[in-house]
Amino acid sequence: MTGLSHFVLLRPLLDLAGADALADALLHLVLAVLGWLVLGPRPRVGWREVGLALLWPLGWLAGTLLLARVVDWYPYPFLDPAEDGLGAVVVACVGVTVLFLLVFALLAGLNRWLAPAPRRR
Repeated sequence: MTGLSHFVLLRPLLDLAGADALADALLHLVLAVLGWLVLGPRPRVGWREVGLALLWPLGWLAGTLLLARVVDWYPYPFLDPAEDGLGAVVVACVGVTVLFLLVFALLAGLNRWLAPAPRRR
């Protein structure tokens, strides 16, 4: 999700080269995929995991939007209503959430066709 959100919302806004491009790729692609492989959901992704996985990003979003209004600083341009209006912020937030749900629905749906997960001991 980190990589998808980055490439959909942020990458088009950036003009990176050299060490900046490398750091960007490492943070948003390599570390995200490596983190999922090492720490990711085991043994399968189910709807409970989807709900739990949504808690942190939605909490972060709510806290960020509230704090940003107070300090008048937004960490990303797509969260700043001064850029393109509140409607654009809502569309971006709902869009990322829907993308998250679609990806995890696909993963949860794959459980029907995959062999049963090994039991932990």
